[in-house]
Amino acid sequence: MSILQNFSIPSGDVQPVQFQIEDDTISLHAAMISVEVFGQTHGVQDGNPPIITKTNGSPGGITLIESPASFTVAFERADTINLLGNYYFEARVVDSLNEFITVTYGIMTVTQTEIRP
Repeated sequence: MSILQNFSIPSGDVQPVQFQIEDDTISLHAAMISVEVFGQTHGVQDGNPPIITKTNGSPGGITLIESPASFTVAFERADTINLLGNYYFEARVVDSLNEFITVTYGIMTVTQTEIRP
């Protein structure tokens, strides 16, 4: 079951964001997770390629937490420094059986900061 999890992040911040997985049948053991952020219109992905892609197989990506089932996405300065406004995101697990499960989705709001790097 997918869960809606909206969040905000200041533009240009280095900030970890943690997401909970509500479906206790999903095992993160040997799983791959990807999070993709897209432009959006009225909460719907705009059809363009993702603006940000994070995976647990890449440096500065995603850290898995097996109990309780959750993961943390490491957003870096470069990810959001040129963004402002609302963006649609999805997080997908590919489990050990190679099954795709969207575990969370929602709106990421990038807020303007007055103190700019």
